[in-house]
Amino acid sequence: MVAAASAPLIALPVVGSVPYAEAEFSFLPDKARVLTLSLLPGGNDDDLRGEVCSAQRECSSVPYPYLLRTHGVSLLDTALRQPMPDPEQSRQIVFGYSQGARVAVNWIEEYGGTEGAPGPEDLSFVLIGNPTRKHGGAHVGWGEAVPETDYEVLDVARQYDLAADFPDKLHLLALANVFAGFAFVHADYEDVDLHDPANYVWTEGKTTYVFVPTENLPLLEPLRWVGLTGLADALNGPLKEIVESAYDRSYLPARPGMPAEPEPEPEPEEPPTEPEPEPEEPPTDPEPEDGSETAQLVSVDDDPKDDAKDVEENLGSALAGQPDEELVDEPAEESEQESTEEETEEESAEEAEQESTEEAPEDEAPDDDEQESGADQDSSSDGGPSGDE
Repeated sequence: MVAAASAPLIALPVVGSVPYAEAEFSFLPDKARVLTLSLLPGGNDDDLRGEVCSAQRECSSVPYPYLLRTHGVSLLDTALRQPMPDPEQSRQIVFGYSQGARVAVNWIEEYGGTEGAPGPEDLSFVLIGNPTRKHGGAHVGWGEAVPETDYEVLDVARQYDLAADFPDKLHLLALANVFAGFAFVHADYEDVDLHDPANYVWTEGKTTYVFVPTENLPLLEPLRWVGLTGLADALNGPLKEIVESAYDRSYLPARPGMPAEPEPEPEPEEPPTEPEPEPEEPPTDPEPEDGSETAQLVSVDDDPKDDAKDVEENLGSALAGQPDEELVDEPAEESEQESTEEETEEESAEEAEQESTEEAPEDEAPDDDEQESGADQDSSSDGGPSGDE
């Protein structure tokens, strides 16, 4: 079980104890020139199981005076500017161990990015037992730390290494343990496997960190040397919990193993565009079968009021002829009045004709009294003797 990052690191898996498949580690280039800055004379070709100095990565040592770090930085700069054995090869690696890691870090600070110095595309760094390691370096409290850089850096540290895993709190048991670690841990990076899935691996900027867990406390190693292995095993668990209380492991990932490759961000999908509607063509009249031309019907607005209104809107009421009154087509109104009068006369004539038709029988058959009186008048006027005779 893996302990939480902020809890005491008492349950870290032992190196090589987790039965996982070998992790993939692709930091080192296939072909490069490697300049080593070792802890002890003789080079560090066999450290990290010889992973750095293998295949087509040829290692060559850069001797430097251990106590004269400034002079070592100058020697490293001279070596990096030397022509490459293969003109087609440009990649270089600086492999620094302990004090050699400090020399490499000082070169980054002083010469990195200067004219004539190898650029980030041609140079990278591998640091082990680094006292200037950002997390746990013994010299970080003195103001020394790996700077933020464009160069790729691989920083490997073993748990309880005095140089690279110094306690965060001044705890007597933790200090005693880490000083024992200077002898039993710091000097032993030969068996560290970069591919071990029990390692904690993460990246910050251009720096990839590897934290290698240590199962047994270095403080108890003398007991094992004298044959008291059972006692050392019995004390290891309880004492390790106390030692870990002096460390802040919050920088570690939640679980061991290689960092997962970040998934590429999905490309934003463009919203589907609706096709623009095609302009509708006006309907065409079918051609007659006999080939004769057909007349086109055109609607005409015969209302003169609309014409007058259009004139008034476009040219003004003064030009329209009637500024305050609505334009009226007088002939049209007169013709309408005449037609109305004619219709009224026709209706009156029809009513008169109907009345005359109803009165006609009375005129044709006069009363008998009127006929007799009329006859008497006629007879008296024609043949009656007058009184004078």
